[in-house]
Amino acid sequence: MKKNPNKTLLKQKDKFLINEYYHWLCDLIDVNTFEISYYFLTNDLHKKEFYWSVPNDDNRANDGIKLRDLFLEEENYKDETIKGPCTVLEMLIGLAIKIDSIMADLKNTNQTSKWFWMMMSNIGLDKFNDDVYFDLNGEKNINLIIDTLLDRSYMPNGKKGLFPMKFNVTDQRKIEIWYQMSEYILENYYLKEEIMC
Repeated sequence: MKKNPNKTLLKQKDKFLINEYYHWLCDLIDVNTFEISYYFLTNDLHKKEFYWSVPNDDNRANDGIKLRDLFLEEENYKDETIKGPCTVLEMLIGLAIKIDSIMADLKNTNQTSKWFWMMMSNIGLDKFNDDVYFDLNGEKNINLIIDTLLDRSYMPNGKKGLFPMKFNVTDQRKIEIWYQMSEYILENYYLKEEIMC
């Protein structure tokens, strides 16, 4: 049976497109910054499907998937699609963009990278840079941390999750990510500003 050369070309084209998209996502969050790179970490996040158990967290998946259309439009890939469920990387970048739209000021027009790495720091993933990835048993430990996030087995105050709280009264494991984010921003940014005034 002869191989269909067109099928092989399509597969190669798909791989090229997916690879281009991955690097586009990495550029959004400055993966290679300050002479430290995080390609192994982001690759692990992009291999992991984002799933949810709390109502309305599907909105975070939708935000992540919308990044694909933005990429295809910006890079002028007409009539192309990127299929599949939302990845953890896509969800986190989509969420960082939402935070940036809330926290935007006149001085800094795009702080998506800042908010993404703030979440990485909160959850303990910022230590897995490419230089120490294998020393820290990266893939295994990153997946354990992400499983804790997705399964909502972090602390009631959000510790070991994306948005740890100091003064919360709500069990963060039971509320949607959007409200966790809102409470975190209120506690760490708006309330601080009011106290300083």
